[in-house]
Amino acid sequence: MLLALLAILVAGSGTGSIAGRVTTAPTCPVEQEGHPCPPRPYAAHVTASAGGREVAAADAADDGRYRMEVPAADYTVCANPRSGSSFPRQECRDAHVDAGRDTDVDLVMDSGIRGASGGGGGPPRAERPPIVSDPIPFPARRKHEMRLYARRHYGLDRYTLVHPHVIVEHVTATSTYRATWNTFASDAPDPELHERPGTCSHFVVDPAGQIHQLVPLGLMCRHTVGLNWTAIGIEHVGLSDGQVMGDRAQLAASLKLTCWLRSRYGIALRNVIGHNESLSSPYHHERVARLRHQTHGDMRHATMTRYRAALRRACGA
Repeated sequence: MLLALLAILVAGSGTGSIAGRVTTAPTCPVEQEGHPCPPRPYAAHVTASAGGREVAAADAADDGRYRMEVPAADYTVCANPRSGSSFPRQECRDAHVDAGRDTDVDLVMDSGIRGASGGGGGPPRAERPPIVSDPIPFPARRKHEMRLYARRHYGLDRYTLVHPHVIVEHVTATSTYRATWNTFASDAPDPELHERPGTCSHFVVDPAGQIHQLVPLGLMCRHTVGLNWTAIGIEHVGLSDGQVMGDRAQLAASLKLTCWLRSRYGIALRNVIGHNESLSSPYHHERVARLRHQTHGDMRHATMTRYRAALRRACGA
C-alpha cells in the first residue's frame, strides 16, 4: 500500500478527473436490430481507490452522472449499491488518470437478473485467475479512432465497453505471444478492411497457460466484426483450433479466465462463442452492409461445442 500511495504522490504532480455515468444492466430481451433495451440511470455512491485506500468519492446524480477530481494515477473506480437495493455487489473498473485530462468511466450495476445474455440468476461465482498485465499503447488517438469506428459500425458515440454481453474466443494464427502483442500494439490498419484502430484483444492466453491482459475491460477492442460494441476478446496463441484445444495448460487457463469473466458480467454459457460463430449471436449488429455476413475461420462451431462442454464443467454451469 505504501508503494501505491507513493506512486500517487509521484505521478500526481497534476490533477485530472474521473467522470461518467452509473446505469443498471438491461433486463429486457434483445431488440430486433441487435441492441439491448436502454439501461436506466442509477444514483450510486462512487469511489476511487488506489493501493486499497479511498482517494475520492462522489454521489451520482439522479441521471446517474458523477465527477471526481483526483491526482494523476491508476485507480479502481467502484459504484456501490444503495442500502436496501437489489444489487448484490459493487461494480468496479480500473482507470488511469492523466494530469489535466478527463477520464471517462461508465459503470453498470448488475442485479443478476438478465435478459438474453443470461438467466437463472447468472453463472456461479468464480475466482479471478492469475493475470499478467502487459498493456498495449492505447493513447487518446487510438481512443478517438475507436470512437469513430463505433460510430461507423454501431451508431455508438463512445470508445468504452459498457457491460459486455458476449465473450469471443480466438486463435492468433501466430506461434508466439510476443508476435501477437506486437501486432496489436502497432495500431496499424488491418490488412483486410484497411481501417483504424488496429486489431486488438483484451486477453491473450499463451501455450504455457499464462494469461496476459493487454487492454482494460472498460475499453472497446476491435476483434470481432459486428460484436466489438459488446464483446470481450480472448486470443489463444496457436496456429489452429486443434492446437489450442490439445494444449492442456492453455485450455485450463482459458477456461478459468472465461469462468471468471462470465461470473463478473453475468454472461450465459450460450454467449461464449468462437470467432467463426459471430454471425449466430443475437447481439451481432453491423451498420456497414458489405460486412454484415463477414466472419472468420477460427474457433469453429465444432470446436466451441467441445469448449462450452468443458466450460460448463469448469464453471459448474
